Amino acid sequence: MNTDLQQKIKLLVSELTGLELSQLTNSADFAVDLNLNKAEVAEMIAGLEKQLKFELESEEVVKIKTFGRLVAVVSEKIEEW
Repeated sequence: MNTDLQQKIKLLVSELTGLELSQLTNSADFAVDLNLNKAEVAEMIAGLEKQLKFELESEEVVKIKTFGRLVAVVSEKIEEW
């Protein structure tokens, strides 16, 4: 796992959602821990796609429930490019 990429994702998610960096732990659940609804998560992911230049299928987006999973999926997609 590229820690620079993880930090960049954390900063972007914080900017896109208004969440504190300290809240963005790998186990943080978007709905339960961070109070983000599905639309907010989708909007956040769309913002990341635009900023980091990758694309996810909608089936992949709905499976992302935690910040750690988000980082893993984004890292995988960026490595594919």
